[in-house]
Amino acid sequence: MLGPEAAGPLQIGAMLGRLGIAVTAVLAVYFMVPVQNWDNIGVRATAVIVGLTGFGAIFIRQMRQVREARYPVLRAVEAIALVATLFIVVVASTHYAFSAVTPSSYS
Repeated sequence: MLGPEAAGPLQIGAMLGRLGIAVTAVLAVYFMVPVQNWDNIGVRATAVIVGLTGFGAIFIRQMRQVREARYPVLRAVEAIALVATLFIVVVASTHYAFSAVTPSSYS
């Protein structure tokens, strides 16, 4: 039985390009969404729920793509980097939403 095929420079470059675009898009959305204008607790709670649901959906999609990839190790590295970026953005957004609701809970 043969092992997985090794990725070449072209595949690595394509992965880095896709990852750069995806991470840039996630960070752009994070910094462009005007969260300070969300005065209603319902809006904040909805944003947290949408963020967590989106994170879960993207996580599941990434794991499926790793399983079906021609270069699974390369795809796994890409998936980990993207999911880690999304996780940090969702946690930061959730932290901000909760700190605005109860500022006395945070020092």
